[in-house]
Amino acid sequence: MIEGRFDFNISRTVTVKKVRKIVGKSQQILRSLPLDFYDFVYIDGSHIASDVLEDAVLSWALVKVGGMIIFNDYDFIFADNNLQNSKVGIDAFVAVFYGKIKLIHKSHQILLQKLFP
Repeated sequence: MIEGRFDFNISRTVTVKKVRKIVGKSQQILRSLPLDFYDFVYIDGSHIASDVLEDAVLSWALVKVGGMIIFNDYDFIFADNNLQNSKVGIDAFVAVFYGKIKLIHKSHQILLQKLFP
């Protein structure tokens, strides 16, 4: 269902030929992608804090200086365990990379710009 929605949404854009869909576990796929290559990374997979943090750290080396990293679901809540909320992983990444990033937007999504390698 999610993949079908993705395919449909991409098919309706003018940049469909620029999109290469890669299916797999993000922690494996991100390790196989070229470093310092991407202008934009959108993190929207697992909502578990450790998964979000790992995706962010692996994505860091992939994004060019000046590029953007967007996190989805900053406000997602696990009612039974708040320490696993995606916000915890995102906040940890922002704290560790403080000074190397610029916060552009913060609400349901977090938009960061990479300032330094």
